[in-house]
Amino acid sequence: MISQFLDGLVFKIQQKRIRKYLNEQKLTSASVLDLGCGYGWYSQLFDGHYTGIDNDADRLAVARKKYADKNFLEMSADTLAFPGQSFDLVVSFLVLHHLTSDQLEKAIKEVKRVLRPGGRFLVLDLVVPDRLSALVRPLMWLDNAERRKSSQLADLFQKSGFQITEQSEKSRGIFSTAFFATIKS
Repeated sequence: MISQFLDGLVFKIQQKRIRKYLNEQKLTSASVLDLGCGYGWYSQLFDGHYTGIDNDADRLAVARKKYADKNFLEMSADTLAFPGQSFDLVVSFLVLHHLTSDQLEKAIKEVKRVLRPGGRFLVLDLVVPDRLSALVRPLMWLDNAERRKSSQLADLFQKSGFQITEQSEKSRGIFSTAFFATIKS
């Protein structure tokens, strides 16, 4: 119950930023894959074909009840059970920091595989600002999270064949969120 409340709170904080980008880019009706959809909060932002995946069955059960018109599947981001070129848009909101480096590399390769040519990959994730690295370490450990800098994610996206079209970072207290909009090259 607490995690559902916290996830909903984070959604309320981030939805305006994400909705603005989706509307500007005319992506609300795209064929969407949501990596780590959790309780399904972000599914509200999309009008088109939406598929949310998560590896937490309890969260998916809540999402299915709450958003019965959307498609939710139990699946890991690093092993996507979809044919190649299945989606126009893949999104990942506050999930990638939970993946190990190996899982993250595999997940990004899978994202590239399932995106159609010219498809987009949008990422909003927690990153660690350099100045607070020592303070954040214990909190990231408690959240079972990897400590990554925005520049590390940018390098990985580019090495994986994505062109970064927008990148920003916003700080809130001791955490920062990085936003990336990329296009499959």
